[in-house]
Amino acid sequence: MNVSNVHYSTTYKSFLLWGMLYFFCFLLSYFLFAFLHVQDDTSSFVQALELAFGESQTPDRLYRWSKPLALVLPSFLHLFGVPFLVGLLLQQAISWWLAIYFFGKINFILFQDKKQAYLAALLLLLCQPMAVYGLAGLVDMFGWAYILGVVYWVMRLPQSASYRSWIQLGILLGLGFFIKESSLIVGLFTFFFVAFQPTTIRVKLRQYLIIGITFFIVLALGSWLTWCLFGQTVYHWILFNQQQPPATNWYYVVQQSYRTLDVFWILIVLGVVHWQRQRRSLSYLWSPLLATGLVAWLVFPFLWHYHYDRILFMNALFLLPLAILGSQWLGPLQLPYILVGGLANLLVAFGIYRYQIGGLIVYEFLCFGGLLIFATALRYKKKC
Repeated sequence: MNVSNVHYSTTYKSFLLWGMLYFFCFLLSYFLFAFLHVQDDTSSFVQALELAFGESQTPDRLYRWSKPLALVLPSFLHLFGVPFLVGLLLQQAISWWLAIYFFGKINFILFQDKKQAYLAALLLLLCQPMAVYGLAGLVDMFGWAYILGVVYWVMRLPQSASYRSWIQLGILLGLGFFIKESSLIVGLFTFFFVAFQPTTIRVKLRQYLIIGITFFIVLALGSWLTWCLFGQTVYHWILFNQQQPPATNWYYVVQQSYRTLDVFWILIVLGVVHWQRQRRSLSYLWSPLLATGLVAWLVFPFLWHYHYDRILFMNALFLLPLAILGSQWLGPLQLPYILVGGLANLLVAFGIYRYQIGGLIVYEFLCFGGLLIFATALRYKKKC
């Protein structure tokens, strides 16, 4: 058999096996948390869609049409008789697959290794916000997929990218503002991406200027259109959400931050150690990713008063590659640890949301911390 045919066959089998694993996790997440498909915010999206189609007189009190791009697909599908809730769920499911695709591509750029890219996609889809909120009747998954898609697009830009590329980036940043507010974190990533590029200060300032001007033009035009069509803008949504915000509870912030990744934080700690040791040999693209995640987590609680894991997960997306870097230290136990740890994340979340069982998070952390110690001892024993 030709060598190229053998390589193609091996690649195809690998892709098929990983795809089957992803599909199993998708079905598990979908049916395990089916009781959460309709959440507190779901009705506001459905009511906003019904109002636009003249099927309801309930006002859009949460200003959902200030970000209309997140409602385009459910609106289009409704023209063919698809219920609004089904349209939202379908959009979330499509976005779920797009998110793991883009995240896998991002990690392939970072590691230049297909196996690590496949593992990264698996790790992402086993984070509990992906299952609890990513497949519910919301628009968060659409926002996360858009974030990852734009980040992937930016990371592929050559250092000698033309002005046209920076204008396109400004347009993408502006459009993200009308999908989900979380997509603004891509603007922070863009700032660090330009800052860490090995170019002159003059070139950086020119890029910032082009991106910024394009972004504000798109923002102004989009806001004008939403005002003309729906009588609301993102500015109205911001004012509404700043009315009588809840007091900041730092214990709650830490708790919800942990819930974004659960036991995968253990791998991130390992990843930080490995990054410190290997950073000189790693791509400069690590720097804007990690800087974005760190700064977003430090600044976000002071700018926004709603500190739910569902919202904080956008910050976690930029730190997750560290978990893959840390898991490499486990050697042949890398896949089992990610898979078992991720499934535990989902089952613990199920126990909490379905049956309100207390103490599960602590038990899970202690269990997988102990498992990591065991894996360490086993690895050193084999070396000896």
